[in-house]
Amino acid sequence: MRCLLALAAPEAQLSSNEPELISNPGVSWRAESFGALCYNFATRDLFLIKSPVVLAVLNEFSFATSRRAAIERLAGTGREISALGAAIDALCTRGVLVEAGRIPNAIAQR
Repeated sequence: MRCLLALAAPEAQLSSNEPELISNPGVSWRAESFGALCYNFATRDLFLIKSPVVLAVLNEFSFATSRRAAIERLAGTGREISALGAAIDALCTRGVLVEAGRIPNAIAQR
């Protein structure tokens, strides 16, 4: 196991000119009692998601949506906007979320 995905708490900035994001088809994840296990087939990276906020965000991006739309939907559930923004940023950094229409090269070559 290489990494535990954790959240920082930067302020979320909602922009109307942002690309739609979607779950990376090269990343597989499975819900577990503690959160979720994620595996990136391109980088062979295995990591845990223990935060319920990150797991909620991951579920939200099953279909392409903007960062703003996801935050607005999830913020209605009582979650803090800054935590949601940090979760999205963390998932983008790990390659779990990618821009819709862009498939990473390593996955496209499979």
